[in-house]
Amino acid sequence: MPDRALIEQLDQAIEALLAGAPTPAADSELSDLMEIASNLRDLPEESFMARLGTELERRASMPVSSTTGTTTHTVTPFISVADGTQLIEFMKHTFDARELSRHPHRPGGGFVASVRIGDTDLLIMGDESLRGRESLIALHVYVPDCDATYQRALDAGAKSMGEPQDTTYGERAGFVQDPAGNHWYIATHLGPTPALENLWTVTPFVHHVDVKKYIEFLQTAMGAVRLALHEHSGRVVYAAVRIGDAVVEMGERESSLKSSFYWYVDDVDAAYHRALSAGAISIVPPADQPFGDRIAILQDPFGFQWIAAKHLVQE
Repeated sequence: MPDRALIEQLDQAIEALLAGAPTPAADSELSDLMEIASNLRDLPEESFMARLGTELERRASMPVSSTTGTTTHTVTPFISVADGTQLIEFMKHTFDARELSRHPHRPGGGFVASVRIGDTDLLIMGDESLRGRESLIALHVYVPDCDATYQRALDAGAKSMGEPQDTTYGERAGFVQDPAGNHWYIATHLGPTPALENLWTVTPFVHHVDVKKYIEFLQTAMGAVRLALHEHSGRVVYAAVRIGDAVVEMGERESSLKSSFYWYVDDVDAAYHRALSAGAISIVPPADQPFGDRIAILQDPFGFQWIAAKHLVQE
């Protein structure tokens, strides 16, 4: 049986962890247990997963528009912030986003919402308990008027990261950071360009210090197809891969943004094991959920989180 003193120490340490207080000093065995407890605390609550599943099921059942096509893509950004309402209002003011739904995910606060910009849906989780451990992202957004959208972003509380200007790659682009800390690359096409064609309105942009290694991981783990890779002075300034019907762009620089993505697959178990073999770390193994999805959650070797999901056919 476990040592009674160790159990009492673990109880006290967990109480401190849940209360947000400093945990007491512990021996190596207790430290290992506390690390597991800390990781479990950060996992999505069952009620949240149920609400998220309801939202995904609703979106999956929506008719496909003949003019805009589907809005749920193979890779869907999943943004988690303390003040989700503020972020959604920013998106509405700046990009004319539409909030499609909002559901509470736990008693006493927090929600998950589906928000649409153009032809792309994003998942937004808002909960004050996420403060200090948000999951933020960089997004490349195509708009009709870069300058006007950039100004609306500033009016909505964003900080400028670069005023709009014509680029050498065929776009006029301006860059902002929203009040939550997400980066938005606001762009308007200047005509025929060497930039990738047929991008969705919103495309995730990943920053990493070694883009080539990250592409190799995505190719091995997710069957990604490399679309572009441009270097300057030995640094990858732009690259892009296709995963299913989605494109993920990337550039080589330091960044504190560690993003999360919903990743729709045909076989969750196969995708999970393939990602593990490529070096990903398991957070939640594959399991059927009460809301009708089978999901698995992984973290890739570079710190980004992926939620592999498939909607189960009800017999």
